[in-house]
Amino acid sequence: MLPSPLLFALEQAMQTQLTAADPDEIDPELLRAIVFATGATAKIDPPVFEAVHQAWRERRRLRLRYEGGHDPADTAREIDVHALFLSQGAWYARVFCHLRNAHRSLAIHRMTHPELLNATFRRDESVLADVRRGHVFDYAKVRSVVIECSPEKAQVIGEREWFPGQRLERLADGRLRLTFPDAPRPELVWWVMSYCGNLVVRGPQDLVEEVRARSDIRGTEPVPPLYSDVTPAPAAMHDPDSGWLSQDEEGSPR
Repeated sequence: MLPSPLLFALEQAMQTQLTAADPDEIDPELLRAIVFATGATAKIDPPVFEAVHQAWRERRRLRLRYEGGHDPADTAREIDVHALFLSQGAWYARVFCHLRNAHRSLAIHRMTHPELLNATFRRDESVLADVRRGHVFDYAKVRSVVIECSPEKAQVIGEREWFPGQRLERLADGRLRLTFPDAPRPELVWWVMSYCGNLVVRGPQDLVEEVRARSDIRGTEPVPPLYSDVTPAPAAMHDPDSGWLSQDEEGSPR
């Protein structure tokens, strides 16, 4: 399994490559090798992946059964696969779901009984643009984010844009201050924690407390008490399809 920061970078690079390229130009054998060699904790049934990949490549509708993250039973779906992406060790398809009549991110390892249909679809460029920017789940956003990075990791962190709207300020002691107008909460928390104390949340206060609590659970050194006058973001709700947090129960499309 890759170290968390490297896995995070691989995920973003894979999203960019898979959405920027024409599916006809991607070697299927190479893609299969990548999918099954990424150290994902959720195993994918090879025939299911083959069907998803073919549906994506040929722009054909796919019928399947899908078990949501917290659903007690699976449901029959017909989906149009617009993009494939890797997130936190699991592979997903960004699809238009005809059952929900909306775009969804569906975990490939929760798919069963795939059946390719003759119906075709046109790939949605706006969906691909969202995936390239890392907007792959309908996450609740946290706003007015301030992160400080240790001198040891300042160069690595400062070399790239982690979330849209990033601004950098290099401090006199070698630390790096990053600000974001907003960012997806679960992705932001995971990114901060993947650097094992080298990234410290300065605001907003509810984000500071969440990272501290998660650090305590993991047995790592918690983030020191910090205070902010930023109003906390509204509480998130669960998206029953992806298994991740959303601003509404159905995970409305962007």
